[in-house]
Amino acid sequence: MGINAMPIMALFEDYALPEPESPFAGLARPSVAENRARLGRLARQAARYGIRILLMAYNPKLTPDHPVFEKAPYARGALQSGGVFRTLCTSDPTTRRFIVETWRSLFDEIPELGGILTITGGEGFYHCFMRSEQNAKDCPRYGVREPSPAVAKLVNDLARTLHKRHPEAVVLTWPYSAGHWSYDRDQDVFIRSLDPKHVIFQTEVDKDSVDWRPAGYAKDIWDYSMSKVTRSERIGRQRRQCRRTGIRFSVKMEGNNSIECLNVPYLPVMDNQRAIWENAAGLKPHAIHSRWLFDGSCKSPSEELGYWRIWGRGTEFENSKVTMIAIAERDFGDRAAPLVLRAWSLFSEAMRHHPCLDYYIGSYFIGPGQPLVLSPNPEGLDPAFYGVFYWQWEVTATDDPAALTTKIPLFYARPGFRALARRGNRKGTDVALDELKALASLWERGVALMDRAAAWVDDLHRPRFDFERTLAKHLAFTWRSAANVEEFLRIRDTILEFSGSAWVRAGHRRENRRDLKRLYRIAIRERDIARQDLALVRGVESLDLRFRLDMGVASTETLLTAKIRQLDHLVNTLLSQCEGQLEM
Repeated sequence: MGINAMPIMALFEDYALPEPESPFAGLARPSVAENRARLGRLARQAARYGIRILLMAYNPKLTPDHPVFEKAPYARGALQSGGVFRTLCTSDPTTRRFIVETWRSLFDEIPELGGILTITGGEGFYHCFMRSEQNAKDCPRYGVREPSPAVAKLVNDLARTLHKRHPEAVVLTWPYSAGHWSYDRDQDVFIRSLDPKHVIFQTEVDKDSVDWRPAGYAKDIWDYSMSKVTRSERIGRQRRQCRRTGIRFSVKMEGNNSIECLNVPYLPVMDNQRAIWENAAGLKPHAIHSRWLFDGSCKSPSEELGYWRIWGRGTEFENSKVTMIAIAERDFGDRAAPLVLRAWSLFSEAMRHHPCLDYYIGSYFIGPGQPLVLSPNPEGLDPAFYGVFYWQWEVTATDDPAALTTKIPLFYARPGFRALARRGNRKGTDVALDELKALASLWERGVALMDRAAAWVDDLHRPRFDFERTLAKHLAFTWRSAANVEEFLRIRDTILEFSGSAWVRAGHRRENRRDLKRLYRIAIRERDIARQDLALVRGVESLDLRFRLDMGVASTETLLTAKIRQLDHLVNTLLSQCEGQLEM
């Protein structure tokens, strides 16, 4: 991504040609000509720099009663997402030809386009099986077919049709989250059904696997991780299957950040990232898709590490360890580099204690801006603690604006996770909070090394070093705050459990009073962290959440300011009121 190719999101309706006599004419936007011209300018500009634009193709998601289904009932696909929308039925030959030829027409008009990326799993290249119930039983065509061969036929038809006129265009199919319809972890049948002459199969290096930790628990890696440093069993099986069938193979990974922490441009866990790059490259793939359209789509040391791993063959930089040292010496100077490298190593070790994955919520997204709430259903919080989750548009009709406007809590109101040890001497124990505290402590040790390195940084390297240290400190506050929040919510729930009625409260008065004091101490620590982090990130645009493209969220400064106000009220008023209620 950004090395010699990058994907861009492309909605079918934005580019479909308005043919008046066609039953599909109503799908085209009024701005089609303008959209196509704009895409052409982008593709030509990118091509001048050797970068191929890949269309991340989105097929239509239409309301169930869309007029096109009256004009072309044969195009009526299966209901999706609990009946919220319908797809066009790509098992109908006329409809499939319309979809395929519409995508090809873009390449006819803009031959500089590099190819097309079809996500056939849980989003993107929509078909009747994708998010339907009971394997598209309400579709008379798809409902009687096996899912994997049917979806592979759609991809094969697209690739063959495109390659008749544009043989150099790449066509990738990526069954990301195909568990919605395939029920086959390794997608064996899907791979066997693909056309090896025309299609590249893409899969994730770590997804859908279990990562056992020294603390005795297994972390479920259901999406991108920067703490798992081994390949999944699944990708090994898929690689062997692709070799047997002659299908070219592409690896999807995340080079900058992960679902474990989406609030920064990249995570400075270089040892882990080096391992992930080696995991991907060791499979000898035809291509590596190194990152998604997250906030982390930016230049970073981890991205450069991957660049040299791929393009440095035959040089000393083919060795990723050598490259990592060279990057540190160039960016921070020869004298500071050894300390930064040790800090990166501690950050990497710390990350391997991260106990959970979670999307766009709590400390892993808004960092130390996560409020401390006394109720599982809090009211009256600052609007800054609510945001718009654009990615939820995936499960709505294309033209439904609700997902782009409806605000949802950005914070944990209940304990976020657990990590049950099933091995070792702590078997049967939830070690999640201890793991999170270990993560925070190791990270803070790395920050201390960065502080020591500051004395050895000259003026030339100062700006780059200052950003790296600011990033590291912000993440140190993030992890420590995450541990505080989780501990606060667990203690709060314990108090609620043992204070439900007067006689229960009376029997647990001493313990509840003790635990309430613990909440008070945590709130004081959290307020100190929020104040320090606010002073740290003020004016640092790269750490400002409001600039994300995948969310509608307040600025980092606004969130931290709201958090400080909320904690002032909590410390000065609400906790005292709780104490009085516990005495009743």
